[in-house]
Amino acid sequence: MGFEDFLGLTATLEEETGFKCYEGTPGAQPVFYGLSSNFDNFASKIQENQLQTGTIAFLIDTGDKKFYYRPTNTWY
Repeated sequence: MGFEDFLGLTATLEEETGFKCYEGTPGAQPVFYGLSSNFDNFASKIQENQLQTGTIAFLIDTGDKKFYYRPTNTWY
């Protein structure tokens, strides 16, 4: 995924789910911040091969972290 694609994805995710990524570079380990009540919506918006393994979703209201695994398009 190129830089423009990554910026487009993060903008869409923020607008549609409220999850925000402050890093802004696709080569770094992205961390998205959002509410647990919006996580399922956020995860459903991720298409295969859009994020790299190790991407983190931090749920700010519960303190939980979810880690993305690219080969199966799954959050753990």
